[in-house]
Amino acid sequence: MGDDAQIDTDIYEKIKECMLDRLRDITPVVRIQAVIALGRLQEPNDEKCPVLEGYHFHIGCDPNSNVRQAVIQTMAITRKTVPDMIERTKDVTDLVRKQAYLTLAEKVSIKSLKIKQRVWLLQSGLKDQSDSVKAAAAKLLQAWLRTYGGNVLELLSALDAENSMDEEGFLETRELVMKTLFKKVPAEELVDKFELLNENLVIDLDKITCESVFYWRSLCQYLKSLGPEEEEHLDKILPTTSVYSDFIQKWMASIEVEEDIKKCCIQELITTQLLELASVLDFSDSAGRKSFQKLLQDMLASDKVGHRLIKPIVVGLISLVASNENVLKIAAEIISELQHPLTVVDESVSAEERRKNDIKIASIRVELNQLREELEDCVKQQEFARAAEIKAKVSELDAAKLELLESNQPKVNEIREERTDSDTIVKCLTIISEILTEIMHNHISPTLKSLMDSLIIPGVANEDPEIRNVAIRSLGLCCLLSKEEAKKTPAIVSSGLSHGP
Repeated sequence: MGDDAQIDTDIYEKIKECMLDRLRDITPVVRIQAVIALGRLQEPNDEKCPVLEGYHFHIGCDPNSNVRQAVIQTMAITRKTVPDMIERTKDVTDLVRKQAYLTLAEKVSIKSLKIKQRVWLLQSGLKDQSDSVKAAAAKLLQAWLRTYGGNVLELLSALDAENSMDEEGFLETRELVMKTLFKKVPAEELVDKFELLNENLVIDLDKITCESVFYWRSLCQYLKSLGPEEEEHLDKILPTTSVYSDFIQKWMASIEVEEDIKKCCIQELITTQLLELASVLDFSDSAGRKSFQKLLQDMLASDKVGHRLIKPIVVGLISLVASNENVLKIAAEIISELQHPLTVVDESVSAEERRKNDIKIASIRVELNQLREELEDCVKQQEFARAAEIKAKVSELDAAKLELLESNQPKVNEIREERTDSDTIVKCLTIISEILTEIMHNHISPTLKSLMDSLIIPGVANEDPEIRNVAIRSLGLCCLLSKEEAKKTPAIVSSGLSHGP
């Protein structure tokens, strides 16, 4: 029967009743045919449609995978049936999961799905053990990209790169998304379509977003993974080390310490992506290498860098420094600077003190004028002994006047103040723990021992639980390097925990 065919209502009801009855048939082939037959009789606008209710049962509960697959192919897409379709992407049978992805790609718009549903579908499909399911998930991804006219940034935004990329598994999903999209396109075409960079091969500061930086970093790392044969394409979107160092410096200067948690997370996310992109830079140039190392050290010491950004900075720093001991020495210097920062104190002179000094200066000027006149008279009269006395007096008064003038100026003193706030201590301890996690060390060096005594062990006994947790982690990593320290640890930790809440 054609799409415009009509049948009598009584016949329609009898067919529907008969087919609904056949849905419960013991033979899978009969149930499959009943599913197909009922496809023309379902009423998507009726929330109590018996056909859709039958489909709802069989799509999730029918023991035969072919029946479940037939329901996926036949069932109308509505607000109530989409969750059933998504649930079948977790089916135990490859063919059912594949069909669910193909149907979603063909019939369901990305805009009708929640963000978590979008991410879940890609996360599950692109990591599936079955190649056929992976291919179907890739078709779903391509369908979503077509919805946004091939705009990768809009697709990433639809996956909420800004707010959820730091959640467990979400970053990995986006990595898979980008790799899947890149595999379908030649490297030359990928570079030609990437139009986010200026003449210096960096993104303008006012155009930096989570999506643009993530896209840039992913493309650079993908081209790098293709090997030397694609380096010519990578060079078209990758700046020199010196230019990139200046770019990150300008980015860090442009951001402010945010109290808004969301804005702070966005800044940290962008900075993390920029630091990870540095892994593909060419550090063969010693000047560029030193410049970038200095940048990373300054970032560690900056108040704009919280403890969540320390890991990518430490990873970059370790890759540039010659030895592990040098890394620890650099870390010790940075920690010392963080705990005892150089502070400029401006000591202004009070108005009353300035007034008194001005009066004294005026008096001295009058006396100087009188002495200079007297000096001229003595010279004319050749009273040289008296002239020498007056000249010495003039010198004394000039020195006194200069001293008073200087005392009127604001005094700028540089002092080092100790910082014992929780954020600073946690940051210092995190630097140590991240370094010990990344480096290959087989002993406790004098530098590390000093850090243990001054920072780690006192941190274990700190009343702040956040400080204590990071300190215990750092101490545990130290114990992996020395049996002697490991023997002392239980007593230290036990003593520390007894001081905690």
